[in-house]
Amino acid sequence: MIFNLSFDEAADLIDVYGPDEVFWPTAETPALKRLVANDPEFREYVEDAKWIEEMLSNWTSGDDGAEIDFDDNDFAPGAADNPDEPEEIEPRDPTDIGDDDIGFGAVEPDEDTQRQGGGGAGSDGDLGEEEKPIIIDLDPDDIKDVDGLLEDFIRQQMQNADPTEFRVFTRDYDGLIDIKVPDHVSLEQIDQKVAQTTGPLQKDLRRLIAARSQVKRIPGMRSGRLHAPNLHRIMAGDDRVFTRRQEAESLDTAISLLIDCSGSMSGDRTVLAVETAYALGSVLAKLGIAFECLGFTDRYNDPRVANREYIQQVQEADEVAKIIRAVPIVMPKFKTFEERWTIPVQKRFGHVHNMDGHSDQCGYSMGSTPEGCGLEFSARRLLARKEKRKILISMTDGEPGGHVYNPRGMSDYMAYQTQSVQMVRSIEAAGIDLVGVGIQHNGPAGYYSNHMCIQKIEDMPKQLLGLLKRFIVGK
Repeated sequence: MIFNLSFDEAADLIDVYGPDEVFWPTAETPALKRLVANDPEFREYVEDAKWIEEMLSNWTSGDDGAEIDFDDNDFAPGAADNPDEPEEIEPRDPTDIGDDDIGFGAVEPDEDTQRQGGGGAGSDGDLGEEEKPIIIDLDPDDIKDVDGLLEDFIRQQMQNADPTEFRVFTRDYDGLIDIKVPDHVSLEQIDQKVAQTTGPLQKDLRRLIAARSQVKRIPGMRSGRLHAPNLHRIMAGDDRVFTRRQEAESLDTAISLLIDCSGSMSGDRTVLAVETAYALGSVLAKLGIAFECLGFTDRYNDPRVANREYIQQVQEADEVAKIIRAVPIVMPKFKTFEERWTIPVQKRFGHVHNMDGHSDQCGYSMGSTPEGCGLEFSARRLLARKEKRKILISMTDGEPGGHVYNPRGMSDYMAYQTQSVQMVRSIEAAGIDLVGVGIQHNGPAGYYSNHMCIQKIEDMPKQLLGLLKRFIVGK
């Protein structure tokens, strides 16, 4: 087999392996030799590469491989007795400037010029008689420490901030928490409750996804594969006798389920929310759709925020700009994206369900309803996913609220509601399909573009299927 190379391909090989045949790749050597023999332009390219390589191998600090013809005018008067024979100058370090020997053609600066760092007339940035400007003229003793400067900057920014802004003192203590599940937990109750729900929902979604993912051949095209039944069109001068393959977008979706775990959800509402999430999780897992399910509430009795040092820090910050949230939010972990739909994961739902929605034995306490904070936490995790379509379904009783830091007794009851409305708009603007599911409460209708209300688990498939059709399969 004869292997041929274009000029550009051969030149690239010379650039990589050099002009010496010894180092050429074995497979390409015959083709390179043929080009050298038959292509004058490539032969010249190789010769130039050899010359450059030879020059670089002989490189020294005093010889650059070039010959220069000096002219008489190139030398300052008196630089040499004979202009035709310029005085030999020993190579030297240009930075090595002594008191008596300033350098070739240089003028010794006076004492003031040396102190100012200038080179006099003819130096870089020629200023004539003017002195060079001093860039920094500060006494190091007058400079504050970096932490102090940063603290002043932050304080100024907070003073200029919008007074209606929902300010969180710190998010360092926000995070996921485990649901404590005993070994003897049974899934029988929750499985029986959702069995009649998951069957129809899974069947309908599977049918829609299959229709969405099918491949079709579209006839009547002007290019593609010949379509025999349409060949008769040629006689009428119609060239639309081809078919084209058309493949629908594959399912590329990540879903986040969010459960309100506040005190107002305790009992039947939590049971219904967990049943809904469990039913959806069972279907999504069988369909191979990535999903996670988290709860949200706050923990005002967290020992980390109850100590005197923390309280003092919050007070100092509040004096600069009003602090709204000073307690951490907690996100009970029902299932994360990284986890599979295994029995231990399913038991987390089953345990909360079996406890009738009371969380005392589940590892978390039901606090307030910082819905906007929970939405933000889940949305950030969802946005980090690689899937093209992202869906966030929040199940809540629709009454956002939380602990407002008010040392002066000033109430701001609407702060959490306002923040939830703003967060819903921000998440929708970020391209996430957001759904507010009211659990026995129609509150989400007031601030979610997509919303529904579920009174019992049997309502869920019919209510939710319409939205999932549009979100998951685009219909």
